[in-house]
This record gives sequence, C-alpha cells and structure tokens, in this order.
Amino acid sequence: MMPIPFIPIGAIAFAILVYASGLAPQTHAVPDASSIPAAEQQLPSRTPTVLARAGDVEILAFQPPEDGVYKGITVRAPSRDQTFAWSTSSNETYAPAVSLTDLTGDNKNELTIILTKGYGTGVLEQEIHVLNPEDVTEIPLENPLEAVREQVSASMTPSDDSMILTLHIDNKGDVVKLYDASYAAVWLDHPGYGSILKYEVRDNRLWAYVSVSVSPAELAGMLAAEYDTGLKIKDLNFEEQIR
Repeated sequence: MMPIPFIPIGAIAFAILVYASGLAPQTHAVPDASSIPAAEQQLPSRTPTVLARAGDVEILAFQPPEDGVYKGITVRAPSRDQTFAWSTSSNETYAPAVSLTDLTGDNKNELTIILTKGYGTGVLEQEIHVLNPEDVTEIPLENPLEAVREQVSASMTPSDDSMILTLHIDNKGDVVKLYDASYAAVWLDHPGYGSILKYEVRDNRLWAYVSVSVSPAELAGMLAAEYDTGLKIKDLNFEEQIR
C-alpha cells in the first residue's frame, strides 16, 4: 500500500475558504474588436472647419484645404451628418452660400448650398446642391448650361467694320447687339457660354446666370434662368448687366 501524502491542515483550510468565498482563480478571454462598443473603437476626429451655417444646419470640412480647395464636404443637420464628394474654394471671399428656403412650394424649406469651384479674371464657376434637410438627400434640378444649349441659338456675323451678335431665345425672339470691329482684338466664331456660371436664391426662387462671351476677354451679358417649383428652368432672359 502506497503511503498517503501528508497535506498540511492549513492548506486544506485555505482551499475550503477560497471555494466558499468564490475567490477561485478564473480565466478571462480577451475580447475581440467586434465586442467593443463602436464608440470606444472610434479615434478622436479632427475638429472640423465650419464653412457656413443656415438655421440649425452646418456645412463642414474635416480635412485641411489642398491647393486652396476643401475636398469632401459634410452637411450636419439635426437628423444626421452626411459627407459628399464635393469641393469648394477655401478663399473666404468665395465661402459657400447656404439658405433654407421653400423653393418647391410645399411649405417646407429646402437646403440650398452654392459652392465655388473656380474663379479668376472673367471666370467664376459655381455648383449648386439642393437637399431635403430632414434626411439630407439631394433633390435633382435642371442644369442651366443644358437649358441654354436647348433653348438658345446664336451667331456672330461680321459686317463691314462691325460685328453683329444675334441671340435667339425660344419663345422670346431675337436679341441683337452691334459692336465696332475694333472693340475686341479677337472675335469668337460663335458665342461662348458659361465662363461665368453662378446661382442665387431670391424671393423664394432659384436663379442661375450664364455668361455670353463674344471674345476671349469680352462678355456680351448674362442669360438669367429662373427655376420653377419643380426645379426646372421655366424662363430665360438676356441681361446686359454682368453679375
């Protein structure tokens, strides 16, 4: 018969005490990332730059500008944040123009965001986005350059010491401008559109302005396009004023 090993009375008493008190050693698994709350997984984000505000809506940029341009624009509304692959100039003179206006006649405001993509001497390129502020979804609207191409025909006609610009606007008739031949060093063979493209919200209506060029350096005026409540262009008019 094998001898019974001697176990000190003190060790037996300690084992009984540990068992009774629930202090027995336990093995804990290290949790994987999927079990960590999402809020704890997120790293602190860069403090955004507020580009514009309208009511309780903010237009933000989370990244610093590159070559004078903010890329990736976030719309922060009470319901949610939504980031779009838009860009806009970081020049404060051309900061986004934002408004909450009922453009569609449904007694609910739409969020209108006008961004500047480029600018320079005789050049201004703006881009517009109309959103439903409740769910931050974009509402489509007619492109004014396409409307001009569809509704306007034009010609440049030399005559003796003159140059004649003729614009025919559907349902409006002709606009004729006579220039002295020396007015421009170089004349275009055909009028150009859109070296200036800008937008404006006025009197609960959306307007687009498209420039008409007669030479690389000279503008004849602007085609003013008024949108209806369906965000389609309902009217085009020629204005000599350069906006």
